[in-house]
Amino acid sequence: MSTLVRPQNNIQNTYLGGILIVVAFLNAFIEFYQLQKSEAILASFLAMIPPSCRVMRDGTLSSIPAADLVKGDIVLLVCSISCLFLLSNF
Repeated sequence: MSTLVRPQNNIQNTYLGGILIVVAFLNAFIEFYQLQKSEAILASFLAMIPPSCRVMRDGTLSSIPAADLVKGDIVLLVCSISCLFLLSNF
């Protein structure tokens, strides 16, 4: 004995489907916005990295591009804020 299931015009399922679609698009928009913000923050971090640095390599102090640093280079660091703080305490 087989019974046929006929589609019904169920308005609740239509509303539920519409709400789920809206939530999915809202979720996609929020994820896109967060991705754009995180990429902007990472780009600002990359902008803080200086393009060149002063290193002691083979006994000589030279200025080279930061991308050319290798293991064994001694990097010259300038700490003006902490040096001023230390000098003001003496």
